[in-house]
Amino acid sequence: MSGKGNLNKIAELRKATVQNPNSAELHFQIGERLVENGDLDGAIGEYSKAVHLNSGYGDAHLSLAEVLSAKGDDDKARGEFAEAVTAYRQSIRLKPEDAETHRQLGNALSGSGNHDEATKEYREAIRLRPDDPEAHYDLGVALERKQDSDRAIAEYREAVRIKPDYAEAHNNLGSVLYYKDDLDSAIAEFREALRARPGYTRAHDNLSEALNNRGDADKISSLREVIRRNPGDPQTHYDLGTALRLRGKSDEAIAEYREAIRLKPEWPEAHNELGQSLAFTDDAGAIPEFREAIRLKPDYAEARRNLETSLTHLREAVRRNPEDADVHRNLGDVYYGGDDIDGAIREYRDAVRLDPADERGHYKLGLALTRKGDLDTAIAEFRKAVLFDPNNAQTRYNLGGALEHKGDRQAALEEYRRASGLDPKNEEFRNNYERLAKEMKK
Repeated sequence: MSGKGNLNKIAELRKATVQNPNSAELHFQIGERLVENGDLDGAIGEYSKAVHLNSGYGDAHLSLAEVLSAKGDDDKARGEFAEAVTAYRQSIRLKPEDAETHRQLGNALSGSGNHDEATKEYREAIRLRPDDPEAHYDLGVALERKQDSDRAIAEYREAVRIKPDYAEAHNNLGSVLYYKDDLDSAIAEFREALRARPGYTRAHDNLSEALNNRGDADKISSLREVIRRNPGDPQTHYDLGTALRLRGKSDEAIAEYREAIRLKPEWPEAHNELGQSLAFTDDAGAIPEFREAIRLKPDYAEARRNLETSLTHLREAVRRNPEDADVHRNLGDVYYGGDDIDGAIREYRDAVRLDPADERGHYKLGLALTRKGDLDTAIAEFRKAVLFDPNNAQTRYNLGGALEHKGDRQAALEEYRRASGLDPKNEEFRNNYERLAKEMKK
């Protein structure tokens, strides 16, 4: 419907609400039209009225959740997704063979991040209505989020078989094929999406990127050949890493940037690019690289921006997942690497509180407490780490160091001996054991 047509329809619906002010359906329909017109705030108001009038209105809860999510209000969105799930489950108890309700329940579960349960509902919707292109499309999206790209491709293909002019399905199919390096097939799908909907901006952007990267694929092959002939050139590894990163091949890019840095350690740009590649999946791992880039080049504005972005992501992860020990430990690592020892201790304490058997958390808390000078508590944490992983040579070595600083040389010697026995090739472990043994004989 055109923007003008939508405005006329909205006006008609608003007039209808004067006669029927308690109609949740009318407010829902106004919300739908407002979304089409891009008025998200207005839509939120109408959907909110709909769910206030009918708390069991699953479609209204789902639409409200989706708009709130688009606006970045994730906390409220989670609540609405949960309400939608409850409403749809109630509807299914009354009408278990309703395919559309199963599909919408899948959408609500997917919005909540429960992709496993969502796929079950989409499959049930397809069982009940095999030729529903929307259900195949939604299942494809859920499978893609679960990293099951082959099955996602199959569902998108089925969606466009049933509905050949399904622009979104062609675009998503193209995107999955693109990341599987099937550039020619991806380009064909993006073109099909644009044929079905000529003004489809996302498909247009994807097509442009795919066409550009078809040329990049040739560039990558050429760079690999140069490296085969001259593997010791850091610039070629750096260039290959950049080409791979632009193609979305983060793991391969990381390997090339690491090799460039191995060959040329004092290279701030390489550390920054490595950090950007790591940041796709591991902000905690990216941060040391950004910090190293800044150390080597203090006025490196881009690296500073990247560092602040990753720090923000990690803090946000803790806010969203306050009961996740791994998230607290990762943030602790960042504080520790930035010499914020108090911040590190706070996060490591949260990590081991949430997961008392977390050997790494106890070990890292021990390191931070040692830096703080709290040797008694550090020793206690190292001992807890040893309890959960008695064969970790590094933990025993650090426990030995804390014991020696505390003045308990006999216990320190025993930990150095065990560390050296667990890792006989480590000269530092062996040298400290031999040094302390000689000192104690005097």
